[in-house]
Amino acid sequence: MVIRGYLQPIKKYLLNNELLPDVDIVERIKTCKLHYIQSVEWKGERRGVFEMRKHYSGYFKGIPDFKKHKMKILSLEKPEEILKLFDDLLEATEV
Repeated sequence: MVIRGYLQPIKKYLLNNELLPDVDIVERIKTCKLHYIQSVEWKGERRGVFEMRKHYSGYFKGIPDFKKHKMKILSLEKPEEILKLFDDLLEATEV
């Protein structure tokens, strides 16, 4: 089964023999932050925080030396702290 997020790049490749560029880190962090906010709103604070943990590896795959940040994200339990960490990551990558 093909994951929904890969349908558009596959279709474009099959029709035009053209690969789409990878999404940059800033866009991935912003998307992860939005996903996180919506998860907490929909599922509640505790469940939203814990269920989002399985998605971080997909959002941050291929980023060198991300392990220390991932371990910090996984250790935090309050949404405000995690959102602050996302903002800090955005500031560090946009500079």
